[in-house]
Amino acid sequence: MFVVYVIVATEVFSWGSGVNYQLGTGNAHIQKLPCKVDTLYGSYVKLVSAAKFHSVAVTDRGEVYSWGFGRGGRLGHPEFDIHR
Repeated sequence: MFVVYVIVATEVFSWGSGVNYQLGTGNAHIQKLPCKVDTLYGSYVKLVSAAKFHSVAVTDRGEVYSWGFGRGGRLGHPEFDIHR
């Protein structure tokens, strides 16, 4: 797992294995090049945490976005396995 702290970012990019939709791009492929996370468009992102199975972003307004493998509700969503 890694954490990236930013002052304010208006665009977030991800790459690597997306097998659990943890990249936030809406597909489960291996992303070899950085790809924009369109879901966060218009948000001012202050913190991003990306892990093997899921990722989380926090905006300057305190909004929390999470996606990836969420079995057992670990992403804060209803009891579904995968969240895109």
